[in-house]
Amino acid sequence: MRPDLLILDEAQRIKNWRTKIASAVKQIGSRYAFVLTGTPLENRLEDLYSLLQVIDPRVLGPLWRYMVDFHITDDRGKVLGYRNLSGLRPTIGAGDAAARPQSSGAISCRSALSLASMCR
Repeated sequence: MRPDLLILDEAQRIKNWRTKIASAVKQIGSRYAFVLTGTPLENRLEDLYSLLQVIDPRVLGPLWRYMVDFHITDDRGKVLGYRNLSGLRPTIGAGDAAARPQSSGAISCRSALSLASMCR
């Protein structure tokens, strides 16, 4: 199945990228995707990563690179904090278009959040 448009309501169900439902949703390829949720992210950048993987998996790159760039971890890999957050916004884009094709590699989080708030 390859729909042109994927609209995922209640997107908080895929916040945890390790779940079966998150894996299944990410395998649905589509040219455009909207991820809608009324539930705020809970201070975990992993949640943001999982949601953006549905919108465009190339925006944040591979998980290992994302973890190295933005996470502070202990020797066992437990997340202690975050770094380089000022570099995260330009990475995900701050434009005003509501949706762009995934092939462009650009998204607008501000517009997606505005759209999500209108749909509540």
